[in-house]
Amino acid sequence: MVMIQQQLPRYRSIAAELARRIATHELPPGSLLPSESELASEFDVTRMTVRQALAGLAAQGIIERRHGRGTLVVPIKLQRETRRPVGLGEELAARGLKPGSHVLDFTEVRPTPQDRAVLWVGPRGTVFRLRRLRYADGILIGVQETLIPAKHAGGLGADSFEDDSLMRVLRERHGLIASYADLEIEAVAADTDVAAALDVDPGTPLLRCTSVTYLEGGRPLERTIGWFLGSRYSYHIDQDDQGL
Repeated sequence: MVMIQQQLPRYRSIAAELARRIATHELPPGSLLPSESELASEFDVTRMTVRQALAGLAAQGIIERRHGRGTLVVPIKLQRETRRPVGLGEELAARGLKPGSHVLDFTEVRPTPQDRAVLWVGPRGTVFRLRRLRYADGILIGVQETLIPAKHAGGLGADSFEDDSLMRVLRERHGLIASYADLEIEAVAADTDVAAALDVDPGTPLLRCTSVTYLEGGRPLERTIGWFLGSRYSYHIDQDDQGL
């Protein structure tokens, strides 16, 4: 039986002890925590007290609670910069992480009127639609859907983006260099399709990140919507004095 400090409420002391074990990798990233019953026995408390402790850790993004699957130590927490329009893969590599992706779908389609307006695509124009899973050090962090005007980059195929950076492909194979980007971030609940792609329950809280990158001169290059697990992914916004 583990003795815990009594100065704090018991659930907070338990949470502090579990956080310590996670920080020292006694419970390494991606590992399963003991069950609620096992933790209740170890700390000599009720399961309700254990649930309070786990709820606090989950709120801090330290653990993920999966219905019917147990509780996991969060495998990775990526903080993404927003100052320059680089691809996710290139940013991961710059941070010493191994980027990865798996193409789920790649098709040439006619865009919706809304996407047509965003991407400056004419009434007969088409876009390449790329949908893929994104990984960091082999750990799934999100799913993205990208639209690229076909007139910009003929000859693209699914194999162009399997484990490769979108921005690098567009830059090195087609001479298309992003100059700046607009970004919108909002909290959403996973719908059925996104939940299936990310292997989470429908309704799971996610970050939806919508970005439009532009060529020099202001012509849209591509639009990407990404759905990311908030416990593994965040954005860091560096606002200079001109934006204050």
